Amino acid sequence: MTVTISRRVETGIVAASMAAAAAGAALAGLHPTGIAVVDGAWSGAFAAGVVLAATRARRWSWVLLTGVAAVLASGPVWAALAGAARIAAVVGSVGDGRGPITGAVAAAAAM
Repeated sequence: MTVTISRRVETGIVAASMAAAAAGAALAGLHPTGIAVVDGAWSGAFAAGVVLAATRARRWSWVLLTGVAAVLASGPVWAALAGAARIAAVVGSVGDGRGPITGAVAAAAAM
């Protein structure tokens, strides 16, 4: 069964995934520059960029990204989220779910 999703809905889901990943990364407490405001902006921009790249990436890269996230997860909640992202990436790469939405959601959960 094939579900047709309009371009507008697809763009909205990808944008929401980018925003969620950016917000999560900005609040993660990473310090790439040492300046608090800039750290959040850089971390958020990086996460949003990864999600955007995942919409156009090959499917094997989703599996790799989510696998790295699962290995590096710290704590049971993050490990469960990374595991769910991994399952979504594997199912999306095997089945017909190779659209940008699958890549965006898997990458956002991995970030």
